[in-house]
Amino acid sequence: MGWLADDLIHSLSLVPGSNERDQLASLLRSAERVRLSAAFAEAAAATVRDGCHGIERNLDRLRFDTPALWLEYDHAPRLAAFGGGAAGVHPPETVGCLVARDPEAGDHVAVFVAWRFANGKVHHSYAILHWDLARLFSLSAASPPRDDGGAADRLMEAAGVDIPPGLMGEMEIWQGYDAANHPWRDLAVEQTMRDASGEHIFLLSALMLLGSSATETVPWTPPPPDNVPANDDGEGGGAAAGEAAAAPAGWREARLRPGLTRPWPWSRGGFEAVPFSGTLGWSPIRARR
Repeated sequence: MGWLADDLIHSLSLVPGSNERDQLASLLRSAERVRLSAAFAEAAAATVRDGCHGIERNLDRLRFDTPALWLEYDHAPRLAAFGGGAAGVHPPETVGCLVARDPEAGDHVAVFVAWRFANGKVHHSYAILHWDLARLFSLSAASPPRDDGGAADRLMEAAGVDIPPGLMGEMEIWQGYDAANHPWRDLAVEQTMRDASGEHIFLLSALMLLGSSATETVPWTPPPPDNVPANDDGEGGGAAAGEAAAAPAGWREARLRPGLTRPWPWSRGGFEAVPFSGTLGWSPIRARR
């Protein structure tokens, strides 16, 4: 299956909408793309599960070298890290986040979240997640030297979330909540804000893992097409039969480096700064007992 990003661009462009919709579609078209491998997504989720203190202590290692970055990952590996999904719930197959730095306010990063489900339908949050990098860096500096069990709560408190006016108008129209006193309007607002903020800590973990010594990135290789139309010679048209067109240079896949181990047998794993190198390290995390 192709990129959720492309399906989302198509969805956003189907009908005219708000200025925010047009801006998001434009950013998606120009954004660099990174597809997270299943092992990578599971590792980032396991770090959220049992290594939030390491995330908090190393927030100052977050780096944004591109104005807009699209991260895309399967949801099943994350569920596996947390022991599977709840009965009766139909989770998305693929999740994607557009991470964009505000060109007029360098410390402000906005995140737009979307999902694709098994039936091919694409949904997105109307809410936008906001990060203040200065606040995150301050949280890192104030993090206690030992895990006090409060890192996840502090990380959640550091996130902002709102619904821009244009997207709010779209939500009210498309979901039929155009009346300010509609009984379900407040519930819809709360739900879309929860949906956006629900990716917050995982996304921090994934971005930090992406910039750590534990990760390698390779050019993303599109899967070969199922059917290649033949030319007059009976051969595949355009590219050779079974070959896919080359992906843009900014599209990559992120994988964990092979052979990763915990630095010491008693180590819990997760994020640790490598002494004297300025490098952020990550090692397989051991679940709490």
